[in-house]
Amino acid sequence: MGIVEQRAHGVNEGWQTKPRGSCQLDVLCQAQTMRRKELRVGTWNVTGVGGREVELKDAMDTYKLDVLGVAETWLKKGIGIEIPGYRWAGVAGDNKTGRGGGIGFLVRESRWNQVGEVCEVSSRVIGLFLKIGKRGYWLLQVYAPVNDATKETREKFWMELREEVERRRRNATVIVLGDINGRVRNRQEDWEIVGRHGEESLNENGMSCLEMCKGSSMLVMNGWFPHKKAHKVTYVQRMGDRKDREAILDYFSVQRS
Repeated sequence: MGIVEQRAHGVNEGWQTKPRGSCQLDVLCQAQTMRRKELRVGTWNVTGVGGREVELKDAMDTYKLDVLGVAETWLKKGIGIEIPGYRWAGVAGDNKTGRGGGIGFLVRESRWNQVGEVCEVSSRVIGLFLKIGKRGYWLLQVYAPVNDATKETREKFWMELREEVERRRRNATVIVLGDINGRVRNRQEDWEIVGRHGEESLNENGMSCLEMCKGSSMLVMNGWFPHKKAHKVTYVQRMGDRKDREAILDYFSVQRS
């Protein structure tokens, strides 16, 4: 779980985690303490949401989340998530069976009156606009193609996301969250964007993420503070008697204030 707390007199960031198998929950909290207005947002690649409503509600309650962005719901078109006290807004993946795709937002009922718009950009990008006090926020939940996807598929995703970020950041603070299937590394020349405490690997989706952040004045928040490796990775594949595969694939990218 990652936490960012924004106060009226400055910024204070820290990170924690709660691993669960190959899934991990990342949480972004932005608070304006002078007026006690707070928005708590998380993102989770659930790898299939069917029958996991209790887990989702437990995550929302445990971390006191107002909004949870969900990736890989594996829900068919027209099927949603029903949890008492929460509203669901989502879009199915490209596969008609639902498997392997689907994204959306789970919003606490008490926050729904602050939702101004839901925008289905594509099967891999969905936007949610909220007005918190006098500030507007566009949350963009994403699920990027894997790096083995065709170049055309990956380029289409990043082009659509960049265009949506540029469109929304003119009038609101933009937060991109979710599974980008990317690794952004912590090269010295990128410290002002990714911080100094990420991982060593870089892949093509990671490079596309960096290009987007440079062009749209955004920060990738995962690597800004030192933590144990187990508290940073968002993907774990258990390999039995071999070394586990671990990576940071899920991110919060936040528009500079």
